[in-house]
Amino acid sequence: MSSTASALLQRVPGQPVRRHQGDPSRVMELHRTRRFAASKPYAMRVVADDGYNRMAIEIGALMKLEKMGASHFLKVIDSGFAYCPRSERFFSFMVTPMCGPNPPPQPQSRKGNKFSLACSINIGIQVIEALRQLHDAGFIHCDVKGSNLVPGLEPTPGRSI
Repeated sequence: MSSTASALLQRVPGQPVRRHQGDPSRVMELHRTRRFAASKPYAMRVVADDGYNRMAIEIGALMKLEKMGASHFLKVIDSGFAYCPRSERFFSFMVTPMCGPNPPPQPQSRKGNKFSLACSINIGIQVIEALRQLHDAGFIHCDVKGSNLVPGLEPTPGRSI
């Protein structure tokens, strides 16, 4: 896989797709890479290298989970680093399939904009399955909360979280 973002990826013009409070990274939608035209949307997460290699740890965890066949985690399409001469800094990047909105949209048709009991139970089961897969891989998630849940973009039976 490639080691430079500038040679590999082209970003869709416009603002980053999403940014979380307290998260120093930016997520951008991709429409094409050097290797192929994307038949489905991908996202590139870019973060300035802070010396702690947090992105490298996250990429390593996702790759290990992928090898184990974990179904509730993103597949890493590409990853690497690039140097930006203008800011004189290194940036790490990771390319994954695009996910749904974060946090998941609240249903508008329900009274009080609440999820149904069945939907809430389904989300809870999927979170427990994901945590089990993460723990089986030897990792602990120290920040489990609703804003860290991302629904899959593609419609599937049972809608995957």
